[in-house]
Amino acid sequence: MIVEYGVREELRRRGWDHDQWDEAPDEAWNPGRWPGSRDCGTSGYPGRLSARFDGALGRRTVTACWHTSTPAIEQLQAWRDAHPGIVPPRYEPDEEGRTRLTGPLAACMRLADQITTTGTIWRADVELGLIQARAALTAAPDDAPESGQSADTGVPAPSAGG
Repeated sequence: MIVEYGVREELRRRGWDHDQWDEAPDEAWNPGRWPGSRDCGTSGYPGRLSARFDGALGRRTVTACWHTSTPAIEQLQAWRDAHPGIVPPRYEPDEEGRTRLTGPLAACMRLADQITTTGTIWRADVELGLIQARAALTAAPDDAPESGQSADTGVPAPSAGG
């Protein structure tokens, strides 16, 4: 529920909370990274995180990411065809590193920045969901259970001894 909240909120923020997209092509559903993805960096998670949520919401997310990124994806694929010997960094360079990039690598990074991967949305939704959960927990101190009661049932909590 927290993750679904975050996904819906992130799509709403971006103006993507609708189903007016054409169906995403099979390519959008292939396993593996989309063009523009990076392996690591400041925005990534060090491990995997699994969550279940509404399938229609997942389809909307993939479709919205794909269609809003299609022009940059196509340009990045053309860039790769035109520059087969140049390998872009698999990490997100910091601001200083980005300013030093010139020529084809700079063009590649600009294109990659225009692609919104589903991972970008998933990371944002987890952050938004956790922020919302924290806000909900701190906003309702009057609803906290009395000392000695369980938070989910309101019945006395078991004693520490058993």
